[in-house]
Amino acid sequence: MSDFIGCFSYEDCWSLRWEGSAACYAAKDGCQVLFSGALRNRRELTELLKCPPDLPAAALFLELYLKYGEAAGAKLNGPFCFALLSRQPEKVLLGRDQLGQSFLFYGRDARQNLLCSNRLPLLLKQPGLCRDLDLLALQDYLGLGYIPSPRTIYQGIAKVRPASLVLFTGPQMAETSLTYWEPVYLPKRVLPWPEVGRECRRLLEQAGRRCLQEHTQANYLLSGGIDSGVVLGLTAPLQEKVGEAISIAFDHPLYDESTLAGLTAARHRLPQRVRKVTPGDIAALASLLAKSGEPFADSSLLPTHLALQTAAESAAAVFTGDGGDELFCGYRRLQFMAWRCCCLGLPAGIGQVLAKILQHGLPQPGEQRSRLANLTRMVRALAKEKTDCYISFQEIFSRDCRQQLLGRTQEDDYLQRWREVCSNYEAEDWVEKCAALDILTYLPDDCFRKCDIAGTGLGLDILCPILDLEVAEFALTLPRRDKITLLERKRPLRQLAKELLPAELLAQTKRGFGTPVAAWFRAELAPMLQEMARTLPDWDTQGWLNHDYVQALVNAHLVQNRNCAPQLWTLLCLQLWYKNNPS
Repeated sequence: MSDFIGCFSYEDCWSLRWEGSAACYAAKDGCQVLFSGALRNRRELTELLKCPPDLPAAALFLELYLKYGEAAGAKLNGPFCFALLSRQPEKVLLGRDQLGQSFLFYGRDARQNLLCSNRLPLLLKQPGLCRDLDLLALQDYLGLGYIPSPRTIYQGIAKVRPASLVLFTGPQMAETSLTYWEPVYLPKRVLPWPEVGRECRRLLEQAGRRCLQEHTQANYLLSGGIDSGVVLGLTAPLQEKVGEAISIAFDHPLYDESTLAGLTAARHRLPQRVRKVTPGDIAALASLLAKSGEPFADSSLLPTHLALQTAAESAAAVFTGDGGDELFCGYRRLQFMAWRCCCLGLPAGIGQVLAKILQHGLPQPGEQRSRLANLTRMVRALAKEKTDCYISFQEIFSRDCRQQLLGRTQEDDYLQRWREVCSNYEAEDWVEKCAALDILTYLPDDCFRKCDIAGTGLGLDILCPILDLEVAEFALTLPRRDKITLLERKRPLRQLAKELLPAELLAQTKRGFGTPVAAWFRAELAPMLQEMARTLPDWDTQGWLNHDYVQALVNAHLVQNRNCAPQLWTLLCLQLWYKNNPS
């Protein structure tokens, strides 16, 4: 996908100046558009518009806009963003794809020109933008490890929300925003269980063909999990020349899935390339955060980048299993919510009362993926109200901890929006309300942001067939029992996995794609951690962080063997970003 920078100004009338690849620009009938994206349903669009099949994506989108206006974006299937100038009527329109796989940043300079780009660092190079840091965004970052849309770390720059259009009109560039798509769970489609598996397979194979329309060969990011293995099993037969399976390895057994991934690769006769990640690879983290343009603390960013880097050495495209957990309810936290609803159905909420008693007697875990850590998280979550219970599984610094770390905080943070989503979303039950929250927030702002940063500059098309809109809409409208029960998660994908994956893999519990930072911080990276805390007054130029609190976290992790790795990793990424902060 091409990068661009656009500058829209209004004096006597709107004008557009832009920089980037010629492939991202098109003009016709008083409209100009900057477009970056991959149109997975290109064939259907060209048939709809009766256009040449090789029409550039920007020109194809413009034809679609001239026919359908602001409804054009909803007809696209794939990652995209655009900035469009229209003469009749006079307006500027910014837009982003339905699931938020692409990103679009915008702000106004000192002359009130509207600047936008699909890369935050490119936008930051433009003069006149306000680069004052946003305390609310910092609070969100410390809570989640990422900054949810529409905020960025800068007060003067925003992100377009997924599935949204931002409209600017008139000499004052009055700004309005609207949502053109959202996950719809009701009404349900009820199919016999065997038919659910057959339809899921058909749609995923169709999505795989769409992904391969512009590629003769693609590699695979292959973990030891179900999603990437199912994608490999269904799409490898569609390729004329099958690529390689790229896997990540760690020394730590709780994180290493390369052996399991190798079983899947062998079953489908793909060569496997294993990239081992060591503490020394931390050297690449600073440059990744510079590509981000703002702090980002998902610890899987580093191995994802190394895996994509390896994949780019032998192909221009790579398949991933992204989206399976969000669309088909694969997270343990969702299953916990189902169990919680049962437990709290007991008289007088016995489960919640017992959890409040138990949480004070549990010892502190030393490793994030240990059984004790899982038990501790579940007990503490059970003691909370429903929305806060689910939020607790994703928080790094809780609101109370943020107040101790920052000293001063504001109430207008992500918690308010998340509670509104969970309370008001029309869904079958609370499990689906929480799944909607993942699709609206965690998937675009964490998972896709991670891939966006990790793949920057590699020239690699990331193919995600599970995120095809037809697959997504099928998954959303399945009854919840067809996706997740008290005993089984992402049931349609697991059913396909029984046909496509080794039995050993199916017997494994879900691990997720992470990095063993807790162990690294107690060994090779301990000096880096201590230096981060010692030099805090030097890099925290705003004086926002409590030095004593940070030092106490370091001591708790290194001396008391408490697991503070998520918090310390978040602070370390903040420090590395601060050092490269262009403001």
